[in-house]
Amino acid sequence: MKTVKVLGTGCANCKTTLKLIEEAAKSKGLEVQLDKVEDIAAIMSYGVMSTPGVVGDCKMVLQQMLEAMGSRVDGARYAAWRKKLADGDAAKRAAGGPPPAKDGEPIHPLQLCEEVKDFMQRDAIRVVDGQEILNYGRHSMPTFAPGHRLNSGPFGTMGVGLPFGLGAKVAKPDAQVIVVHGDGETLWTLTHARDFAPGFVGLMGNPAAIGETFHITSDFVYTWNQIHRMIADGLGVEAKLVHVPSEVIANVLPPRGPGLLGDKAHCLLFDNTKLKRLVPDFAPRIPFQEGVRMSVAWYEAHPEKKVSDQAIEAEVETVLKGWRAMMERV
Repeated sequence: MKTVKVLGTGCANCKTTLKLIEEAAKSKGLEVQLDKVEDIAAIMSYGVMSTPGVVGDCKMVLQQMLEAMGSRVDGARYAAWRKKLADGDAAKRAAGGPPPAKDGEPIHPLQLCEEVKDFMQRDAIRVVDGQEILNYGRHSMPTFAPGHRLNSGPFGTMGVGLPFGLGAKVAKPDAQVIVVHGDGETLWTLTHARDFAPGFVGLMGNPAAIGETFHITSDFVYTWNQIHRMIADGLGVEAKLVHVPSEVIANVLPPRGPGLLGDKAHCLLFDNTKLKRLVPDFAPRIPFQEGVRMSVAWYEAHPEKKVSDQAIEAEVETVLKGWRAMMERV
């Protein structure tokens, strides 16, 4: 006898699902034991977040689907498409990843994922959070069990990796839980005022610009890691980067949340083609590292302006203190 469980709190859809299963089993001459699961904790233990849900014999369900499709699906019709996908996958796998990073060099996100995969247990709970690392993780770090792969989703909030990982460990303390965080490699565009000015002046008074929308940005692109290291280099100091999840900062400093969890959570690149059609001479020439040096030189020439922003200093210390305390509890 087959056992089928219907997960639901007793709503109309749950009752309808139960009735449909009974009718289907009767029409097939199958003897089925139907169990109703209405306890919320028991329902969630199956990884079901919306009801009704059905737990049954997978092979039997697939057989029923094949019988229902009958001759409507012709395997030969999709043979060329399947071959194209298989050939493309084989080519990518044969190409391999980037060369291994040497000591002291930044590791490529794909290499990181591959090395994590080597010690990841088959039933490990994998949590991936970030931008590029999330994309590489989808392709190179497989998951073999339902409910064992957690991320922010296609439109979710970045910074959820650590909270998700802690929750997974609390729920399943005996399971291997691996959290792969974003590594500061989100791409960003920074524009020097002297590069911005020619684009802005070129649009002013241009009849073709009336009623149109433009952005004026540099063509130089950097990661956040590079940005902070360039600032440190310009100041003649070593950057000591501490990667704190954006969601943690947002919880510690709520006013900072919208900016970090909004546009700064994604790569931000711009195409200046439209601007250059109207202003052909627009060509950014000042990279960020040069702009930093120019700013430092200006402050050196105006020592009265070298005043520390105590509010920002306090915010940074607050975040670091909260992050270290959280790490000590893990």
